[in-house]
Amino acid sequence: MKTRSQIKKIEYQSYIRRFHKNEFISIGIYYGYPECCIKNFVRNILCKGKYASAIKKSPSRIQRRISNHCGFIPCSYCCWKILTKQIKIEDLIKNRICENPFTPPKRINL
Repeated sequence: MKTRSQIKKIEYQSYIRRFHKNEFISIGIYYGYPECCIKNFVRNILCKGKYASAIKKSPSRIQRRISNHCGFIPCSYCCWKILTKQIKIEDLIKNRICENPFTPPKRINL
């Protein structure tokens, strides 16, 4: 049986998780990221623990190399489309609210 403090801690962690999930969804929309990539980030990469900076699961090697520290981590499907040269990473950014233009990585290291 859980103590009252353990239950409060679990409730707090759940609140933090929901807050940060919504915050990251809003940030993704603000920067014009595709819905599939936002969902993938929130579901697979965003923390599920106490701290927002904690990582649940690291992006795959391909995702890291394609994003090349540009701040946008495409989902696996979008990475595949980039690798097969169907699209460029900058083609994924649409309906951007942010006034600053998206700066794609200078080079994708595969």
